[in-house]
Amino acid sequence: MSSRLVIIILGLFTFLGVAGSAYFFMEKKSLNDQLVQSRNTIQVLQKNIAVLEEDKSSLAKEKDKLQMDSVFYVEMNTKVQQEKEKIQKGLEDAQKIIETKEAELERLNLSLKRIQEQASKEISKEKETLEKQRKELAAKISSLTATLKKERALFNYNLGVAYTQAKFYEDALEAYGKALKVDPGMAEAHYNLALLYESVEQDYELAIQHYSKYLELAKDSSDREEAKEAIARLNKKILME
Repeated sequence: MSSRLVIIILGLFTFLGVAGSAYFFMEKKSLNDQLVQSRNTIQVLQKNIAVLEEDKSSLAKEKDKLQMDSVFYVEMNTKVQQEKEKIQKGLEDAQKIIETKEAELERLNLSLKRIQEQASKEISKEKETLEKQRKELAAKISSLTATLKKERALFNYNLGVAYTQAKFYEDALEAYGKALKVDPGMAEAHYNLALLYESVEQDYELAIQHYSKYLELAKDSSDREEAKEAIARLNKKILME
């Protein structure tokens, strides 16, 4: 065998040994990776199993609670039903009492109506009598009020005359003013005020106003001509001023 062939054969064996070693290493590495992955998968599964165990325990507790609640609700429903029946019985009894009271009330209303009808007849007669008395009294009060009004106005008018005679002219003006406040239709008070405003106060415009009011009120007085002459006279004086 030639040395060249030996070298080739040795090279081939060397290559095969290296290739085999590499293959074995790769195979070993792949197995290790699979082993690690399997361990990780087992750990995940173990965790999931633990979670499932907890969920199972929780579901068991929830089931026990639901069973207890179901028993409680059944008992409560029974109590509610009994209470409902009790309330219904109470309502029925109350309805009977109400019906009895309503019948009694109807009877009392009928009695009251009869009494009112009887009383209405008597009250109507009494009312007519009272209304008649009221009207008579109102007429008396009205007449008395009118009389007192005239007397009060006359009193202030006479007081004004007295003050004028005593030459207390300011007091006389006030007294005549009070007389007219009570009885604005007292023509004599207007006439006397006109005289005072003309001769004493020399307020010709106010004098004309009272002379004019006197003429308006005293249609048949003997002093009408004098009042007219006074108005004409005062108007001239106003124009001359």
